[in-house]
Amino acid sequence: MKLYYYRDRAGNFGDDLNCWLWPRLMPELLDDDPRVLLLGIGTILNSTIPRRPLKVVFGSGAGYGRAPALDERWKIYCVRGPLTCAALGLPGEAAITDAAMLVRLIVEPSAATGKPAFMPHHVSAIRAELDGLELAGICRAVGLEYLDPMGDPSVTLERLRKCPCLITEAMHGAIVADALRIPWIPVRIYSQVNESKWLDWCRTLDLSYEPFSVADRTRPPDSRTLVDFLADARRARAVLSADRVLSGVLERLVLRLEDLKADAAAGKLVRNLEGDVESARNEMPFDSRRWWKDVYVFADLVREILPPGQRCLLVDDSALGLNSDLDGRILIPFLEREGQPWGAPPDSTAAIEELERERVAGAAFIAFAWPAFWWLEYYQEFATYLGSRFPRLAATGHAIVFDLRRHA
Repeated sequence: MKLYYYRDRAGNFGDDLNCWLWPRLMPELLDDDPRVLLLGIGTILNSTIPRRPLKVVFGSGAGYGRAPALDERWKIYCVRGPLTCAALGLPGEAAITDAAMLVRLIVEPSAATGKPAFMPHHVSAIRAELDGLELAGICRAVGLEYLDPMGDPSVTLERLRKCPCLITEAMHGAIVADALRIPWIPVRIYSQVNESKWLDWCRTLDLSYEPFSVADRTRPPDSRTLVDFLADARRARAVLSADRVLSGVLERLVLRLEDLKADAAAGKLVRNLEGDVESARNEMPFDSRRWWKDVYVFADLVREILPPGQRCLLVDDSALGLNSDLDGRILIPFLEREGQPWGAPPDSTAAIEELERERVAGAAFIAFAWPAFWWLEYYQEFATYLGSRFPRLAATGHAIVFDLRRHA
């Protein structure tokens, strides 16, 4: 089996655990044969997974992108939680918990000899870096150890196991902490945290997800805000699953792991399927640091050409994760319902109708970010409508912006 997981060039603790965990649990089953893919830790169950290989799913989750259509090329041993079951149409018993909790089979809980620690979401670490914030120094100011979510997972694990408590924005920080019996405090700083995947996992342990959040998440925090926030977070209520619940979940995980090993030994995972060799072998990792640098270039362009106080329709396929208030410029997802993203329109007519409705409501500009440039090719009548009626203020590799206040 070939490990198949989300690879971020910048590093990401949860996803990078795959290369730490599985070679220790079942080294005899891993190789580079792309005809059978092992899908373990991560929110990766979507329609972009290569179609032809046999997919062996153990503890993965859904939550990003369109759910895959399951067929004989899928072998599901367990998934992360009940929301994943619902998304994939699986029976409820397939929901056990996130595979990262198998860390408990390898790492023993340790006496708390270190300081309480903070682990941000890896995207928050990148955004803080781009905002000029030094998270390690901010942690030192409030007596916390900083756990880099983009660092070597073996080093992070060793430091984490000595912590008396973990303040975490990263879900897999909480998962590993809970498995090692370390109380954890969920927090939210930036806007990109996916609440559904937290709920998916928490429900397998009879836990609720109630993160301690920065008061104003419409604006990026500064150093003073984060110092105060983390100081307050240290006093928030910590979470830990019940021992009996964790024991039951781990027991079920181990049984399914033994089933997987037995099936592999009996040759049940070998199918006469044409391997999707190129898709699996040539998959390129994502670089979230490069991505967020591009997002910040887009944001700087919007600040440069749009005056404060204006409402701007943002067409980004819900990909950029920008705050709704960009230094006084109000970003409105297009399409939207009650301020929430509503996906792409069915056709150009619907797009034009929505555009005019938003103009009446006060929208002064529309900005297309590069992930949504395809709109202007796919919705040709809509593109013609914009280009023939409204001045184009910018056209770069990152953004195309039209002024809706006046006609061209």
